[in-house]
Amino acid sequence: MSSTAHKSFSSIAGSLIESRDQSSLNRFLTESDWGCDVISMDMNRITTMQQNKQTAFKSGGYVIIDDSLLEKSGTSMELVSTHFDHVSFGMKNGLSLVTAHYADDKKNCNLMKDIYLRKTYLEEYGTPDFVFF
Repeated sequence: MSSTAHKSFSSIAGSLIESRDQSSLNRFLTESDWGCDVISMDMNRITTMQQNKQTAFKSGGYVIIDDSLLEKSGTSMELVSTHFDHVSFGMKNGLSLVTAHYADDKKNCNLMKDIYLRKTYLEEYGTPDFVFF
């Protein structure tokens, strides 16, 4: 088996970018033109899945929507605000990640993911320039 079969982001960036500095990798990941936004990529993937009998949704399958709080101790980080924590039943600082999954008796897969931004965050900071998910 070839040693290049499973490249990491770091090794891909290293083969494309001359500098080995961490800032070069960060620029590669955040400033590269990936062809479309994340929501469009998710929708294209779902459309492609529906065209294949093995990956298409079927009756009796479930769409599961989940929100997870990624707790953060800092308050000045981008996208961090207070959210209700369903575990402690209180408000905590963090990122609220909302995901949609599909599952049936043979398969399960992630459909979409996004960071929930509270209205107060958007009013104070506006729409963020870059979101990972």
